[in-house]
Amino acid sequence: PAREHHGFAMKVSRADLATRAQERAATQRRSRAASRGVELLCLIVASVVVATGLYLVYAAKTRDLVQEQATSLNLNELAGPQQLIPVLGMIAAPSDQEFIANQIYDLKRRGEKFDNVGAIARLRVTPADLLNTHGLVSFPKRLAALSVATHRRSVPLLSAQELADLKPHLRVRDIPAFRRSLLLWAVLFFAPFYLVHLVWRFRGFAGDNLILPITHALCGIGLVLMISLRDPLRDTLMFAGFTQGVVAGCIALLLFSFPNYQRQFGRLSYLPLVAALVLAVALGVFGSGPGVSDARVNLFFFQPVEIIRLLLVFFLAGYFAQNWDALRYLKQQPGPRPSASRRFNLPRFDYLVPVAAGVAASIALFFWLSDLGPALVIGCLFLSLYSLARNRVLLAAAGLAVIILAFAAGYITGYPHTVRERVEMWKSPWNNHVHGGDQLADSLWSLSTGGATGTGLGLGDPQTMPAAHTDLIVSAFGEEAGALGILALYSLYAVLIYRSIRIALQDRKSTRLNSSHITI
Repeated sequence: PAREHHGFAMKVSRADLATRAQERAATQRRSRAASRGVELLCLIVASVVVATGLYLVYAAKTRDLVQEQATSLNLNELAGPQQLIPVLGMIAAPSDQEFIANQIYDLKRRGEKFDNVGAIARLRVTPADLLNTHGLVSFPKRLAALSVATHRRSVPLLSAQELADLKPHLRVRDIPAFRRSLLLWAVLFFAPFYLVHLVWRFRGFAGDNLILPITHALCGIGLVLMISLRDPLRDTLMFAGFTQGVVAGCIALLLFSFPNYQRQFGRLSYLPLVAALVLAVALGVFGSGPGVSDARVNLFFFQPVEIIRLLLVFFLAGYFAQNWDALRYLKQQPGPRPSASRRFNLPRFDYLVPVAAGVAASIALFFWLSDLGPALVIGCLFLSLYSLARNRVLLAAAGLAVIILAFAAGYITGYPHTVRERVEMWKSPWNNHVHGGDQLADSLWSLSTGGATGTGLGLGDPQTMPAAHTDLIVSAFGEEAGALGILALYSLYAVLIYRSIRIALQDRKSTRLNSSHITI
């Protein structure tokens, strides 16, 4: 091609055009990298806040550890069963003490690495264990008290009360081991966030500047609580597994920030749906509930409900992005009696099918998995996105009403009974006879203990709540950080939600901008 410039004809080769395109792309990358300065500053502020929280909780949890270490026995350093005899004073018979000490030491001798003192709770005594042991007092009586029809004729080596009395006298690590582990996992916690930032800066990523720092802060609160909720010398160090999840999440965040979803995955929106259905079926067939609950939330070693939700978000976003105009503007053709379709502004029936299918799937999930939470969240998620796509709420409200009626029917009929029990807990948190119903009362007491400013990080007792590290994590945080801490927590979530909605509203403009970059 030729171009006139000041009266002269200049020939521009394809190589020149490619060079200019590369220069423009490099300029744009530098501009985008410079725009990530706000992200770096906010990331540093979040890291300082998290590091301060880590120091405070570490100082609180290690304040009295020297005396506890001096007066306790390390299970991982046992040299023989006789070391356990002095701490088994809660066992009346000396023969029983010696038997228990031998059973615990045998576990250590077989190469068992104790991660927590509670590991000895899984030791059980069977009639075969008593054949070569004479003079025992309590174990023959406890075994004889079992029903003949008992599927597994065995009793725990230690009763719940005996284990509670024994636990203060035992430990599984010392203070230096705890400190080394905490430092290691703390470094591994901070590093991936800055790695994500550096890669985004290098690649000229144009994403929001606040999402990564807010995620860093929220994960930091979780890390602080994982340290606070466990005994440093006796319990499993949950912050290690938590940090592994954070590292994996940052890697996923980085990888999923590369593709252009609208261009590369726009026509594959049904693949996440298929994956979600496969996981849901596997959960229904092979899943199990916590404890004796009939709710299915655990699939082997993990809980797939969160993954199912994300997959459904991918599917729904792709489906509605492709069909929102049809949902809004294509109307059902009037038949012999068109008044109903015109009055309610109904879309074509083939676009009503997804609503019916989504509501039916939510109700089926509710009755099949016997769990109120996932069904309600997935149903509301679908109906919310549907109402946004249509820019109308009537059908979504009707679908939500159907879901609520299904839940009410489940409560009235008592099936599944887990849902009925949870409603009873909600109706009367202070006076219910539901198994596990004390959780709500403990949660309310924990929040009231925190008051406005909290007891201080690591200085409360939220670990006394059942399942505080999962179901009642906000209550645990409220006890130690108070109402102001919870307000700060919810403010972070509010900003995160606002920025996410802002991204969604600017999606069309961003798509045009990215298209122009690709053309260059």
